[in-house]
Parts: sequence; C-alpha cells; structure tokens
Amino acid sequence: MDQLSEALPAPHRHRWLILAIPATIFAAVIYVLHRELGALHVGDVLSHFRAIPAHNLALATVLTITSYWLLSFYDLLALRYLGRTVGYARVLMTSFVSYALGHNLGLSAFTGAAVRIEGSPVAFANIWTSAHCEELSVDLMRFGRDTVRGAMDFLLIELMLWGKQQGYQWFNLGMAPLSGLHAGRLAPAWHRLGSFLYRHGEYFYNFEGLRRYKSKFQPLWEPRYLVSPGGIALPRILADISVLIAGGVKELISK
Repeated sequence: MDQLSEALPAPHRHRWLILAIPATIFAAVIYVLHRELGALHVGDVLSHFRAIPAHNLALATVLTITSYWLLSFYDLLALRYLGRTVGYARVLMTSFVSYALGHNLGLSAFTGAAVRIEGSPVAFANIWTSAHCEELSVDLMRFGRDTVRGAMDFLLIELMLWGKQQGYQWFNLGMAPLSGLHAGRLAPAWHRLGSFLYRHGEYFYNFEGLRRYKSKFQPLWEPRYLVSPGGIALPRILADISVLIAGGVKELISK
C-alpha cells in the first residue's frame, strides 16, 4: 500500500474520466431500464400516474425536495468542521447529485471508508459490495506518510465489524499474488519462476509481506488461476495488466 499522497491524482491527470465515468454509468442505466421495463407501455404508466391524486403528488415532491435539502447540511457541517470554505450552492449541487445517485442507483462501488485523526484523513479504502449482502471487499487502500501504526488494521477491522452488522457473509481481503506456487523439479517453468519472484522479488513488489499481512486475519485462502496462451504470452499479459493498473509505464517504474 502506497502513501496517501500517491492516491490523489495530479490536476487534470485523468480529465477524460470526468466524462467517461458518467457516460458509462448513464449507458448502463439506460440498458437496465430498457431491459426491465421493456414489457411496459408508456400509456399504461401514464394512466396509473394520472390516477394518483394531485395533492399526493405535490406532497411527495415537496417532501423529496426537503429531504435532499436537509441532507446537504450534513456535508456543509462536515466541511466547516474541517475548516474548508465552500460555497453553499456548490455544496447543495454536489450533495444532491451524490445522494440522488447513491440512493436510487445504489452505486456501492464508489463507497469508501476513511480513518481520521483530529479531522484529518490518515487512511482510506474503497469498498466493494455484492448483491444480497454476500460479500464485502476492499480495493484501493492508502495511508498517510505520518499515519500512526495500526491505522490500516483498525480500518479493516472496523469494516469487518460494520459488514457483520449489515448482514454480509464474507469479507474478501483480496489475493496474495504468486503465493502457493510449486517450485519443485517437476513443477512447470512458470511456476518455478513465479515462486522465485515470490521469495526474492521484494524490489518489484512485497509479495511475501502482503501474504503475511493478510494471514494475521486468519483468512480462508482459495486458489485462483490465470489461463493464458503458451510461450511468452504470459509475461506480455502480466506486463500489460501492470501498466494498465499503474496508469502508464512511467507510473509503473516510479512505484
């Protein structure tokens, strides 16, 4: 896990994501709506809508607007607590968009958890959830340079406890790459190479350290396999994946 400063993108570094992510979400929503509502007719929907008394529609509209307006003060108070000055119009707009999407579309993939000391974030993690409260997992994890020892342990344990309260059955700590590969004489060449990197590849990635860190939570390890063509295709695939995750060759080398 890298430091918190490395998790924050440079200005305008991924400007295209600002357009790509909402466009992708919008396209997915249109597809789901078309699939789920394909059997319905507009005339039937309008007829049922007209059957609702006008005063009920007006009351529902007023209560909805009031609800989102009150939610904006939650963010406004949080910003004031952190000593940040942001115009209320901007807070209101941001709050409405985030709560509207989160409440109606359930965008759990964009949920995150943070550890704060005296109002300042020192560690955070993205949270991934599955349908029917089956599994809870973390993706991107970062902590600050001067973070107190054990901050990430605290964050993970709190997430596990929160998931248990929410009814989740499993907490997924993610994988431990290259661990569990055989290094015997009868093992395939790629297995022996992977086992060598796992034991001596600290310069590239702390494989053993990651495994040890996750093992202290006493997880239930399950094997995962990568299927690829033969020959030298596997190193090229792994290199492409690494560059994709890092955001470019330069970023991969710098990390």
